[in-house]
Amino acid sequence: MKKIIILIVFAGLIAGLYYFVFSKDEWKSESPLSDVFVSDEEEYIKSINDKDVQKYVFNSLPEKVLKPEFGGKVFCSSKMFGYETDVKTNIVSVYVYAYCEEYYIKNDKPVLGSGISSPVKLTFKAQKKELVFDSLTVPKDGEEYISSIRSMYPQKYQDEAVKNVDVNTLIPLPKTQAENYYKGKLEVYF
Repeated sequence: MKKIIILIVFAGLIAGLYYFVFSKDEWKSESPLSDVFVSDEEEYIKSINDKDVQKYVFNSLPEKVLKPEFGGKVFCSSKMFGYETDVKTNIVSVYVYAYCEEYYIKNDKPVLGSGISSPVKLTFKAQKKELVFDSLTVPKDGEEYISSIRSMYPQKYQDEAVKNVDVNTLIPLPKTQAENYYKGKLEVYF
């Protein structure tokens, strides 16, 4: 009886050791005997590059920055100043100048509706090896405009964000995107 209990305990220890040391799908570690846990999200955050971030910004801006006021569709261009990743919280903060315009069809032509041109901060959370939109921060109007940009942007991006961005240099312009969209042209920007 004593031998059976010892064998069961030994088998349990072997199974536990196998799970924590060799199970690559659930646990990632620096070495097989390390206690360091690195989640898939943390690995993903560490692997993110500029093009990945720009793709998520491009896809998020039209939905999050401007609500259509004329029943049209929103198109955006942007200039990314930079981004920061926080592996502890799995958050990516992106600092962008957003230029968005709504276009709707009138007399078979795209017509400009509402628009916005402003520095913004987008935050994304890493979930299941992709970025999911978390929040949008926009500067305050009037006298608080510059101070609000300085409070939402890291110092290294503040001066550039306060300056006016020549929106005509942003590619593809919202108008170009709208014309292509309403003509049925499939444009792939990423």
